Amino acid sequence: MLVNFDEHGRIVDLYYPYVGMENQTSGIPVRVALWDGKNVFFDEAWKAEVSYEDGTNLVEVRWTLDNVGLEISSYNFVDVSEPIMYSILKVLSKNGTQGKFKLFFVHDLNIYSNPFGDTAFLDPSTWSMVHYKSKRYVGIKLMSIDMNPMEFSATKGNPLDDVKDGYLDGSSISHGDVKSAVGVELNLGSKSFVKAYYVIGASRNLEDLRKVMGGVNPATIESNFVSAFQYWRSWLSKGSWTSDHESWLYNVSLITVKNHMDVNGSIIASSDFSFVNLYGDSYQYFWPRDGAIAAHALDIAGYGELAMRHFNFVKDISTLRVTFTINTIPIEPWQALGILGYITERGYCQFKRTKRPLRSGQ
Repeated sequence: MLVNFDEHGRIVDLYYPYVGMENQTSGIPVRVALWDGKNVFFDEAWKAEVSYEDGTNLVEVRWTLDNVGLEISSYNFVDVSEPIMYSILKVLSKNGTQGKFKLFFVHDLNIYSNPFGDTAFLDPSTWSMVHYKSKRYVGIKLMSIDMNPMEFSATKGNPLDDVKDGYLDGSSISHGDVKSAVGVELNLGSKSFVKAYYVIGASRNLEDLRKVMGGVNPATIESNFVSAFQYWRSWLSKGSWTSDHESWLYNVSLITVKNHMDVNGSIIASSDFSFVNLYGDSYQYFWPRDGAIAAHALDIAGYGELAMRHFNFVKDISTLRVTFTINTIPIEPWQALGILGYITERGYCQFKRTKRPLRSGQ
């Protein structure tokens, strides 16, 4: 699973089950809204700051709502072993703001990147809103620290209109080009804060999705946050730099390559789905030259196992049936796909006979 956020701090891309294939949102952002008991405030009007959390692969979003006197911070991360994304939201009272608020998330998912033939329904087994079509199931859950019940709505209409009065209509199923909304009440004290938890899980069938979503609660999410934080701090600990800026740039570069790499070893050019709306095509292709350069960078950075995975992927998909020779050393076709691209980029390449598929460098 790969999740992208836009400049407003909203989920805009949700790739499952492959990185770069089947964007289950088709680039349509998940909308966020807050109701203060009288008025509703939508995400586009909020001040947003989006960044990686303290040298990790966790995304921190900070929203400021000056006209309400609130600050909302969210800490977002994908589980290191399961196709599930967690978001821990902290709503902070500023200037003595207090009372009952409602937080809403609105979804216009396109399962298989196609809006037709979808179904959205409330699953009573996990109290999750589920969007599905064929062998793709996406579950959505919203909780508060007070465990207030999640409100919901599944509709072919515009759920943003349903949000405006602060109450969702509770429709439990709809099919076609469907949308959904979930909401939860938050009890906020003066100069205090309250937490909410938002979860998106995915699976190929309903039973497996229920296993993923059934065990989700605030305690497990907080525990998984600590585990994910420690995992990524450890994963990024191989580099050593003299300045904070160099360290930040190095870590973000590693994270960018890692996030664009699927478990099968493919490294795509870009996961930005906005290209589709601009040019009628995405840039989610794997290019042998670009993949070889990225894999080489991972190799020299100390992540040789990822480089091996990438070149094994190239070997498996290669259909060339020719023989390459460089400096009298025979090169397999699947190796040539990557290293010819590297030679084109750098102008030279050196080779060693090892157990590894390919070692290139100066």
